[in-house]
Amino acid sequence: MSTLVFCFVSHQAAWLLALIVAGLYETWLQLGLKDYLILGADGIGGRTANLLDANREGVFSSFGYLAVYFAGVQLGQYLLKSR
Repeated sequence: MSTLVFCFVSHQAAWLLALIVAGLYETWLQLGLKDYLILGADGIGGRTANLLDANREGVFSSFGYLAVYFAGVQLGQYLLKSR
């Protein structure tokens, strides 16, 4: 997914991407995703509804990891650029 993003966006925009993804993910959590992650589709924490519900924490946490990855790409470019 990140490679696909960098096909269309410059690596110099990684900080901006990190902030956008992290901001959208945090907003999504505050608007109700947090309750779904804790309680699931059935409201009691079950994992029997479907494949997405059974793996909800891992699937949705990938957005947070993507934001950390974008920030790491930008930090690595800053620290490893030739001087």
